[in-house]
Amino acid sequence: MSHNLEIFIDELSLYGALNSEDRESILMLPTMVHRVKKVVHLAQQGDVGDSLLLLTSGYALQQKNAGNGNRQISALNVRGDLLNLPSLFLAKFDSDVVALKNSEITFIPKLEFLTLFRKRPAIAYALFRMTLVDACLVRGQLLNLARRDARTRIAHFLCHHAERMGARGLMNSDSFDMPLTQAQIGNATGLTAVHVNRMLKSLVDDGLISHNGSSIYIANREKFMAAGDYYPQDLY
Repeated sequence: MSHNLEIFIDELSLYGALNSEDRESILMLPTMVHRVKKVVHLAQQGDVGDSLLLLTSGYALQQKNAGNGNRQISALNVRGDLLNLPSLFLAKFDSDVVALKNSEITFIPKLEFLTLFRKRPAIAYALFRMTLVDACLVRGQLLNLARRDARTRIAHFLCHHAERMGARGLMNSDSFDMPLTQAQIGNATGLTAVHVNRMLKSLVDDGLISHNGSSIYIANREKFMAAGDYYPQDLY
């Protein structure tokens, strides 16, 4: 499935330059492809597993579970994301990963990938930088949850998702797909579904966005980013 690994190469290339030998070594990795239905758990907190999970179509979300049964969405995954990268180096995975829509997952054996990691410094560098960016985004999410008002919080969350979609060629001009329901957006941003609905309406009424189902159109990118206290360098 070289096409699926080419998606991974495109993702890694966002974080570091890869030469032809790096790319060829990735394309030589053994893989297995699974197609899953929405709401299927792809990984669970405490999993060990022997494969990395590459999302090659569809969407997934990551969530942490509290002892009282509550859940917190910590990430929205798009095509090209490695869903369980920390488990390559840590004993166990720390989150649940759930398919949001019918999706395609490419399994890459960890042992072969670790061999590649040790032999190809450029690949190791890109992966290391990917984890650093992820850590930066976690700190940004903490700020968004703790120190921004509801309207800014929602706008920032949407800006971040739009920026990730655009970097991967998944936007249609100024439109992008938001697969989360308003209740799920509320979970990710610490708001109720009713509050999310009000804040989205405020952004629409101010002429910053419009939406039709899961499709969101950015009517005024500059003002939308300002409303979300968002800057593109937050991402890479």
